[in-house]
Amino acid sequence: MPDPNFKERREYDAAYLAHVRRLPCCICYDETSVEAHHPRNVADDPNIRYVGLSTKASDRWAVPLCGRHHRELHAFGSEREFWASYGLDPYAIAMRIAP
Repeated sequence: MPDPNFKERREYDAAYLAHVRRLPCCICYDETSVEAHHPRNVADDPNIRYVGLSTKASDRWAVPLCGRHHRELHAFGSEREFWASYGLDPYAIAMRIAP
């Protein structure tokens, strides 16, 4: 059984973040103001601990969001509900866009 206190170690990857910022927003496909968003733990699998509270996820999980959607996400209140409202899984997106 996985350790419930396990947190993935934060990984930094400037090249990957640059790659993410060159992609269109994963919601509206805007390409003009893309930012790399580091999602919080929104996975449905309780054994997956991508990030702890007050901790930024590893760069490998960053996804492209335009400035408008990035601000909307942070104002939404619940990151899980934000992604659900668009029918998206940020971790699936991150795995799909990885070079």
